[in-house]
Amino acid sequence: MAFAPDCNQSREWLTQQVADHLPPTDQAQLAAHLAQCPACQQEAAALGHLWAALPHLPVPAPSAQLRPHFYAMLAEQEAAAQRPAWPERLGQWLRPLVAQPAWRLAYSALLVAGGIAIGTQLQKSPPPAPVAAGRPVSAPAVAVAASEQQVILAGLASPSAMQRLQAVGQTRDLAPGNHKVAGALLRTLTQDPNVNVRLATLDALAPLGQDPVVRQGLVYALVRQESPLVQAALADVLVQLQLASAVPKLQALLRQPDLNPAVRTKLERSLHALTQPAAPTSAIPSAHEIRASHLPAPAGSVLI
Repeated sequence: MAFAPDCNQSREWLTQQVADHLPPTDQAQLAAHLAQCPACQQEAAALGHLWAALPHLPVPAPSAQLRPHFYAMLAEQEAAAQRPAWPERLGQWLRPLVAQPAWRLAYSALLVAGGIAIGTQLQKSPPPAPVAAGRPVSAPAVAVAASEQQVILAGLASPSAMQRLQAVGQTRDLAPGNHKVAGALLRTLTQDPNVNVRLATLDALAPLGQDPVVRQGLVYALVRQESPLVQAALADVLVQLQLASAVPKLQALLRQPDLNPAVRTKLERSLHALTQPAAPTSAIPSAHEIRASHLPAPAGSVLI
């Protein structure tokens, strides 16, 4: 289909017009051109139909491997961030020098002299005092643990979703029973605006399910969730922990008329499981494992 010389400009105006961005002066020129150009009339009609159909196009569901791949990528980034870069740079600088025979001999002599100096110094140093049984942890160790805790708490409060995810991952390195960090994780589970951060937080909290504070917080978090993904994953964790105290919360959610149909089915099964005699259970799986085959991400959710 051939276009007149001014049809190229008209096609640019058409795209602005359907988005309501075309100035009034250009609208008048476009209308005058459309009145005498059948080709651009067809172009305008096709573009209008396409624009009207865009809101009704189905949103593709993410792959089941999307979230595992994301967490694997995040773990690689965390490992790379923790890997010191200066030894590599130092090695690259020394490698050409050490390859030369003269430098290799000097480097060996330096290592021998350094070893002798260190050995002499160690012989002069007094032996360390024996540690008495039941002696508390040294002050440096306590300071390191407190520093790690502060870093995690600051990361959980970061405006960056990526930094909050990294902070959630770091909580696995802390000793169990840290109620301050557990409380921060529970607040993240109930208040964080990012669905992925809440799911990762549930992964971190599930292994702490024997802590009474965590158990109570998980039950409370159930009614604070609006994401179908988090609701379904949290219901599975409650069943695995056999939290009968969650039964009233599940019943309250099931009374909501606008509840997601797939979540309703999941909650009904969870309620049935909690009201039946408990069967022997194996180790508690992670929230990621128990939601792997669950709901697709809702259209309004943001995947990082």
